[in-house]
Amino acid sequence: MSTKRAFMLAILLMLFCLASPQLSAQPSTTDRSKPNKIVFDGDMAALLAQIAELHKVNIGLETAPNQPRTNVKIDFWFATVDDVVEGIIKAAPGYQWRNQGGFIDVYPTDFGCPLLETTVSEFEVNNKDWLAATETLTNLPEVGRELNVLGLTRRNLDKQTPPATLFSVSLRNVSFRRALHEITKSSQNSFWMFKRYGNRGQEFSISNAPF
Repeated sequence: MSTKRAFMLAILLMLFCLASPQLSAQPSTTDRSKPNKIVFDGDMAALLAQIAELHKVNIGLETAPNQPRTNVKIDFWFATVDDVVEGIIKAAPGYQWRNQGGFIDVYPTDFGCPLLETTVSEFEVNNKDWLAATETLTNLPEVGRELNVLGLTRRNLDKQTPPATLFSVSLRNVSFRRALHEITKSSQNSFWMFKRYGNRGQEFSISNAPF
């Protein structure tokens, strides 16, 4: 199934399961504290992006370098966004998740990229869009040093979900990962994805949609 088709399927399924309580928000026969049901079979990135948009939460996905695309098949009852993410991760071996201060991270259990944990001492952009802000972040000296150590090069600098909202943000002493969350939140987006690819995983992309 193509990413575009999976994304549209996610929209339809989530609208059915979440926006139509008269059809789907019925008590489970086993747990009445979880009144909503989700059924999905497709691309995990597309599903997480749609969950983030529908629930207005911030989700960052770091894909496994040896598995840049992961399909999940789920069918369960839930009450909260955390329930949904927990259920998705149970269907995605090799991934784990956490909710830190309202920012949800989905990332590999093994082989996570050290770049995302690089400390950014100072970052500031004014009247920039999401793509320009993430490019500025990637070009910071401490990030550049880590890129050289890891042998990584960023690609896909032309990809962004329109329309581009202009915003300003100022950060001090945060991780690269947290900076991506803050940029995404400030730009009125809900989702970002970090993906490594290439023969040796030497290239990476950062997008605000499940490209």
